[in-house]
Amino acid sequence: MSKVIDFPKKNTLPKSVEDLQQSLRDNQEQTIEAVVDSVAVSVASTLFKMGFQQVNPYDMGLLIDVVRSMVARCYNVKHPFQEMADNTVVFTNEKGELVTANGTVITAEPKNEDS
Repeated sequence: MSKVIDFPKKNTLPKSVEDLQQSLRDNQEQTIEAVVDSVAVSVASTLFKMGFQQVNPYDMGLLIDVVRSMVARCYNVKHPFQEMADNTVVFTNEKGELVTANGTVITAEPKNEDS
């Protein structure tokens, strides 16, 4: 019996820059989905343990896509929820102004009673 380990004989290196870029995108997508799966299972398990026996699947789907968007952004991968987050999440800047994540200053316009 031989104690030599046979390694794959197939060349697994990308043949071009485009192949390398595609392989990177594929790996990023697999990582994003693995993280999303892990977080979804953890959230569902935690909710179940806390006594929430039925969770609305639409709410869970929304949460999963928020996590997917968040992790995708870490890889500079676009997701439709990112623009929504950039336009709706508001914080106070150093001047005390309300600002969206994309930098838009929110001002309260006085209501015109004449119109």
